[in-house]
Amino acid sequence: MLRMKKAEKRKRCAKRNRSRGTIHENQLVIPSRQASNRSQPLETIVLTTGGQSGFMRVQNDNERIVDTNYWGSNIESKGFFYLSPNAGAFRLLVPENQSASIADILTGGKAVITYGFHRTQFRFMYEIMFDDDSECPFAIWISSNQVEREFAIEEAAIKDRPLIVYRKGCIEVARMPVYFRTSPVLPYLKRWKSSGIEQLKEG
Repeated sequence: MLRMKKAEKRKRCAKRNRSRGTIHENQLVIPSRQASNRSQPLETIVLTTGGQSGFMRVQNDNERIVDTNYWGSNIESKGFFYLSPNAGAFRLLVPENQSASIADILTGGKAVITYGFHRTQFRFMYEIMFDDDSECPFAIWISSNQVEREFAIEEAAIKDRPLIVYRKGCIEVARMPVYFRTSPVLPYLKRWKSSGIEQLKEG
């Protein structure tokens, strides 16, 4: 019975998310159906130090991004989000062809980053959920190749940190507290109940 309820919830969320433009399970790290190329493996579009994706450069002023070559890059044109940790903050860069998702991001009063193994992508990923206290919050899933540098969830959860959302032109469009946890399996999409490390290994 519990499994049936979870399955029904996933279907309801997927239906609602499609109408809201959310990146749901069938799209994952390829947000735009138009940008998606199903004949091309996801692994071929990665953040590397060269090759197809080129060099990714982010110029910082403490927690603020002042310049980057992300917008206009191959990975941005494919609709991939990019997460950049720096100076205690986590900055989420939104591709121009997904700018409509900013309205959904703004519905969340806080962000929750959950690290776990994605059940359909068969890899470890980060779920970035914008918690609006609803049954179907807006969320995206990104791979480690979409993170500027690796970070330890345990260390990130020790103190309060902001998530800052940027659109093209390094324009800050949202700022909210971000919390961290792990889950054995993604998607997780559960509401945030406490803070800090208490929910770190929630599952």
